[in-house]
Amino acid sequence: ELYADSMAIVGARGKPSFFITMTCNPNWPEIQDNLPDGRSAHHCPWICVRVFKQKLDILLKDVLERGVLGKTIGHTWVVEFQKRGLPHAHILIIMEDGPKTADEYDDYVCAELSDASTPQRKRLQELQLRHMIHTCSDSCYDENNTDHTSCKKKYPKSFQDMTTDSRDSF
Repeated sequence: ELYADSMAIVGARGKPSFFITMTCNPNWPEIQDNLPDGRSAHHCPWICVRVFKQKLDILLKDVLERGVLGKTIGHTWVVEFQKRGLPHAHILIIMEDGPKTADEYDDYVCAELSDASTPQRKRLQELQLRHMIHTCSDSCYDENNTDHTSCKKKYPKSFQDMTTDSRDSF
């Protein structure tokens, strides 16, 4: 029923302009500061879920009500739980005047590391490297690949000089 509702929104309002994902980080200070002594985030899922919900509400308010990306004419989202038990959201946003071409997406999305020319930018780059760059773990390798030489998710990906648009396959 939820899938049918989502497809009806797309049918009435058009193709999504943005697909946004949001994942709970068990190291968020709001989680860490509220854990009982001796407990980690995976011992207290109710804390993780509450903090995630509060942050998701703020993100949705920024996008849907405050219009930080522009005027929204349609949206839908779902919250799921990863294998480790952490919540994450998948959000589709349909904008009134959203990007229509690959070049227009570059006005909204930047996929490059910040330079480290100032202390603030250096800190931002450190956060990007820690949270936004894939590092392989044992789950990235097939059982047959015992030497751990190739990631089954095919990382690292090669650098792309330009944005491509695959919305026509949606």
